[in-house]
Amino acid sequence: MTEGFHPEIINYQTTNFELNMIFSIIVNSLKQLYYCVAKNDPFEKKCMADYPLRMADFDGLQLAFQRNNTFSNHTLLIICLRLFAYIYG
Repeated sequence: MTEGFHPEIINYQTTNFELNMIFSIIVNSLKQLYYCVAKNDPFEKKCMADYPLRMADFDGLQLAFQRNNTFSNHTLLIICLRLFAYIYG
């Protein structure tokens, strides 16, 4: 998350990061991963709102996790799972 420990990024993260933003980070990261990897959408020139993620997508997410090694072993998914575990664990 700190992009290789670059001092300016670390400073920004430590002074502007709020815990209530973690859930949004998890959801947006999962959206991006699902659309880019599982659905092969290039995720270009669109805003995050153009990528809905609803309970109706749960089966697709579950299948991607079970059948797509790139998706299930992706670093972004691992980060999301760890952040979720820290919040609710």
